[in-house]
Amino acid sequence: MSISELTPWERDCANKRWTLNMLIQGAASHIHLTAPHLVRDSLESLHPGLTELQQNFALIGQLNYLCGDLMLMQGRPNRWFGWSSKPRELIADHPVFSIHANGLAKAEARMLRRIGRQKRVRMIPILTPMFLTKKIKQLEAVEAPHHSRLEHLAKSITTDIFGIDRDRLEAKLSHEVGFGNLPKPDNFMTEVLHQSAVGYGGVLRDHDGWRVVARAWVFPLLVHELIKGTTELICLHGMADWDEYTYRKVTSIVDRLDHETLCMQVGPELWRRLLAVIPQGAKLAEVLMRVAKLQPNPLHELITQVISSPQAAQLELSKLIE
Repeated sequence: MSISELTPWERDCANKRWTLNMLIQGAASHIHLTAPHLVRDSLESLHPGLTELQQNFALIGQLNYLCGDLMLMQGRPNRWFGWSSKPRELIADHPVFSIHANGLAKAEARMLRRIGRQKRVRMIPILTPMFLTKKIKQLEAVEAPHHSRLEHLAKSITTDIFGIDRDRLEAKLSHEVGFGNLPKPDNFMTEVLHQSAVGYGGVLRDHDGWRVVARAWVFPLLVHELIKGTTELICLHGMADWDEYTYRKVTSIVDRLDHETLCMQVGPELWRRLLAVIPQGAKLAEVLMRVAKLQPNPLHELITQVISSPQAAQLELSKLIE
């Protein structure tokens, strides 16, 4: 089933889910790039040089989505790797991303390239991603004696940012990253992405309620998955009024592994722009929850303001959290 087969209400819900996914992946991608810096002293006490090793690994990984192999395989928000003015079918009917997604992705790519020049890190498709295997093995070897401490640090970062109770967080450095009911690959691309997965994060429900679960090979990815799961938990408030049928129908179309590249290209710049207009003193988790709870039309009007009229967006956010 495609988005074109949905009813008008279901299509509104699907567009909203796209928006929430962009914010979820954007938060995770932005924070996992900066996370090593947030706990630099702790990381350097474990192994001198660990901070830079982790930051460079995270940078190369994110560059791969914007101008590396994943971009070559899956494209940009607009056709022909961003060179066309016509958005891809995935977001062609979205009230925000059909217009702004490519601009956000270009801004993200410019920022990453600028950081890459500063750190002397370049993305050469096919060649650079080959070095990721070597880098991840190097990082694993350095992190191996410190798993317990690194898992603790990952939870501390998440708690400090979102104020979530540590008891609701489960973080584990491991090669066994799958958990829950993961969808089975249904095409070549999802099979490739499934086989190459080095981390998963999300929410699970048990007798104690909802909890965030993250598993990854190395620390930067563990932070990424933990942040992703936490923002997913917060954004679930925005789908609380959907019936079970609508939720499953919409998420089966939107929440696909082969859609994550698009979210990783667009989301980080959108997340930074949202951070820039959050009223001073406001709690990030509360702001995100209230944004997520907006109905589709008001939500997309706000997101459009975040992108193109930040002063108006800040005023609307101030009203929203009063």
